[in-house]
Amino acid sequence: MNDMTSIVNAVTRVTFILLSVFLLVWAFAPEYRPIAAGLTLGTAIGLINVRYLSMKVRQLVDLAVSAERKRYNFGMVTRMCIAFLAVMIAAKLGHVKISLPSTIVGLFIAQLLTIPVSIFFGIRQNK
Repeated sequence: MNDMTSIVNAVTRVTFILLSVFLLVWAFAPEYRPIAAGLTLGTAIGLINVRYLSMKVRQLVDLAVSAERKRYNFGMVTRMCIAFLAVMIAAKLGHVKISLPSTIVGLFIAQLLTIPVSIFFGIRQNK
């Protein structure tokens, strides 16, 4: 359980670094502002989804340890609605300020970061 928390915290740190880079690109490269804004929006929402899923997994572990028998879900509809909200914001403001394709790409960045971070933690733990 502690490994999952440390992995999610590491993904959060790396995502914040990427968000800082995207905001610097937005500030200093006016021709790439719509792309940087879309990546920033998508990555921020993707990070929210990663943190929400880790919270739901922790709750599932707590439920499995307890003797309680009740139904449980991972909040997939909630995460889809949050992602849909980001896409709708990008679509509404897309003609001037935010790139829709870069927003969609940004939604996957935090999830894809979990793979190399998990591999790094696995290699570090085996040493």
